[in-house]
Amino acid sequence: MSFDLIHSHFSQILEKQVASGELIPVEGLVVASVLEGGIEKLKLPSAATDIILGFAITDSHNYAIQPVVESLVVPSAAPFRITLAHSPIAASERIVSPVIGALVLGNPANAGEYNFFAPNVIEVNAARAGETLAISYSYALTVLEAEQKFYQRNINRKASQYYNQIAFGCGYGEIFLDCYDTSKDYSNFAPGTGLIVLFAGADKGYVSVGTLAGNLAFPGHVIKLPAVDDARLGLSYQIIKK
Repeated sequence: MSFDLIHSHFSQILEKQVASGELIPVEGLVVASVLEGGIEKLKLPSAATDIILGFAITDSHNYAIQPVVESLVVPSAAPFRITLAHSPIAASERIVSPVIGALVLGNPANAGEYNFFAPNVIEVNAARAGETLAISYSYALTVLEAEQKFYQRNINRKASQYYNQIAFGCGYGEIFLDCYDTSKDYSNFAPGTGLIVLFAGADKGYVSVGTLAGNLAFPGHVIKLPAVDDARLGLSYQIIKK
């Protein structure tokens, strides 16, 4: 599953129907409220004004995206390339130098920049020679990888599909999840920025970092950063459903 069931906990677990035309594909996504026919139902966030209800703990799809954190040493001589274990999804990567901080996608001939030599090979500037870089990114699981990590689960004809109703965790609690934007820095927020929930594009329901004004703020804080041995992001939250 896309969150750590052993260490995550919810003080409340409720169930509601999913709104017409909505799909909650995987566990761990943030879900929001919508009124349909005068009755509150669930949807993925779609606006900065949405009301967050909690985290989905029932899914309809096998999990297909996985975050990972790697620690790799840049060669001391040219070519200054590092090979990742997987091919990152476009724009999902964040590369950090212990000397100058986050690198920028661009021309590796320029200091502080990098680019892809191949889908899973990154080339950096010569000034990074010998450094140990921290790389976080997301990649698409193959069917075999998904089965090896999460086993082949029965996702057809479940009660949640029959009744179009799923469970979601809320209240006070902590969650350690995969559904976050791996391209962001969760260790230090600039003034006016913080945890937000994405409400547009393919990553709706993912936790990210951004400007709080005009975005859907997440009601919680970081309690665990993604690491090489455990790439999940840990969050403490307070989502009270009255």
